[in-house]
Amino acid sequence: MQTTDNDGVIDIPCPTPICICQDRQLYHEAICSGEYIPRMPARVTQITFMNGQIKVLSGITMANLTISSITMLNFSNNGIQKMEADALSHVTTIVQLDICNLEAD
Repeated sequence: MQTTDNDGVIDIPCPTPICICQDRQLYHEAICSGEYIPRMPARVTQITFMNGQIKVLSGITMANLTISSITMLNFSNNGIQKMEADALSHVTTIVQLDICNLEAD
């Protein structure tokens, strides 16, 4: 269900059970685990994907983040094997990216 806040921003709820959004009033941070990257509430700016099944970062796998203002992404223990050249091409607000367990081709 979408909601509109006082600023007229259309928002969606935290994508549970895949993610837990911290600070429920502001939705500042989300901690997620799963096989895909879900669409996030507009106010989420930091996302940590822990122990998920995301193997490739590409424009397609990151597509749900293109409408968000994400500044920090952390992919811990996802077994990421590849990051394609277009992975961040439409996610232009990233200032910090942490990829643990990145394996070379």
